[in-house]
Amino acid sequence: MSKRDRLGTVIRLRKLEEDRARAHLVEAEHAVAASEEEMAQRRQELDDLQSPADSLPPKLLFAFFLQGMRSSELLAEAEAEYERNLEYRISARRELTDRRGRRRSVERLSERRTAEALAQARIAADLAMDELVLLMRARNPEMEPGL
Repeated sequence: MSKRDRLGTVIRLRKLEEDRARAHLVEAEHAVAASEEEMAQRRQELDDLQSPADSLPPKLLFAFFLQGMRSSELLAEAEAEYERNLEYRISARRELTDRRGRRRSVERLSERRTAEALAQARIAADLAMDELVLLMRARNPEMEPGL
């Protein structure tokens, strides 16, 4: 297996890694959107709680208080989930950036090696041509030096 074949394999693997990282980012974006919706719904539920009338029996007032507390807890949980999903999205973006950079690095290395191989092939062709000219001159000494 030549170095070019190995680099091609590495490039394909890095592309797969980048695709996985991109999928993680999409997943994170969906999670953030879902948690934003959940948080908005919880806020709306808390806002929709009707304020109690002035003269409520203590049991109903306590029930209303518990309902408000539970709505507040659910909103806090939704906000915490939203924060976790934001961190996950940031992490997924970093991972994608890292994977993309690693793939590009290998692609640049492959391009450099290809350019070096072409340069070496040109040098070898020039040397072969020089040797051919010297050989032809050796066989035909009357040959003009400009040829």
